[in-house]
Amino acid sequence: MDTTKHVLFKMPTLKRPQYKHKLLEILASPPNMIVEMGTYRRKWIPSELYDKPASSNDKLAWVICVDEHETEERGLEYKFIPVREVRVVKAKTEGENLLLWLETKGYLFCDDYERFKEELTQKISFLPPSEGRFIALDVDVSQMASIRVVDPNQHDATNECWRKITDAFANMAVYSNAIFYRVVGVLENRSYLETCDVLSPDDPTRFYQVRTSETYNLEVYYSLPEKQFDLCPQDLMVSADGWLKIYDECTMKDRVGRLKIPIRAETSDPYPYEHSIGLAIAVQSDQLIGPSVKLPIRFLPERLCRRLRRSLTQVVLMSILAVLFFLGLTLPDMFPGTRAYGVLASTSAVVLIPVLIGWALAKNR
Repeated sequence: MDTTKHVLFKMPTLKRPQYKHKLLEILASPPNMIVEMGTYRRKWIPSELYDKPASSNDKLAWVICVDEHETEERGLEYKFIPVREVRVVKAKTEGENLLLWLETKGYLFCDDYERFKEELTQKISFLPPSEGRFIALDVDVSQMASIRVVDPNQHDATNECWRKITDAFANMAVYSNAIFYRVVGVLENRSYLETCDVLSPDDPTRFYQVRTSETYNLEVYYSLPEKQFDLCPQDLMVSADGWLKIYDECTMKDRVGRLKIPIRAETSDPYPYEHSIGLAIAVQSDQLIGPSVKLPIRFLPERLCRRLRRSLTQVVLMSILAVLFFLGLTLPDMFPGTRAYGVLASTSAVVLIPVLIGWALAKNR
């Protein structure tokens, strides 16, 4: 059994704020979703990885946040915060940069950050911010007792681990105005949807598949550190490219909480069955930063039984109205004393037929 993993370091600072958003995205994305890690400059990574990036494809890795902070006694110090296990889906170079696409796995639970730093030092001769050391290749992690990977299916343990990571992030200067949330997944009844592969080596995207005319719940878990809690309530902005309707407000009102946001696809257009749309989740605030996550969604046609049931209902109702209209025309001739009833029946049919047609069109839209 291969016990080696790559170690991917990212060091967000006030001078390099671009890295902070990518770490938040990795922290917030649901399991088995693809995140583009961003770029590593050639000078910060091992030369053998830059020369042969595809050698890392399908390799498990750990994402580590490096917290650079200054102390009065010792000057600059570095804290290493384990974030998440990932799988390298695709690696390639563009100019002087290395690009990575990562599949999210379980969070990394660390019970002692100082011990973890010591274990890293024993396994890796030079740690960031040294040049060429922001990616460590094939590190044997089997003896790192301070770290364990949390199974994403163990929801309570995952929430506990995620909160521990966000508490560590909240103490960093670069995240002093951050709100933290994570997308748990998309619920169908009581089960979470599995992600699907595009099955193209050039496109490492994974996506959720939802059926039209069925309601799902986007589940979001959030935890606000004490200093951010004073700014509550805060809104999440949930939006889609099209065809997908969001049916609820998304407000974080408590210190720790969970949002279940109903979403529903309603369309008869054949276009969305062939392409993905994006379901975007982001913090809606000018004062705070937060993760920005975009979930690819593809649609499946409505279930046949549901279409047949709706069609049968429409046929029955149209038949009833047709009978009413027919009776309205013929009843007075058959029974002269029923003219008033005949007029009522035909008038009702004439009024209700457009209503039924509009209802049928709305259901099929």
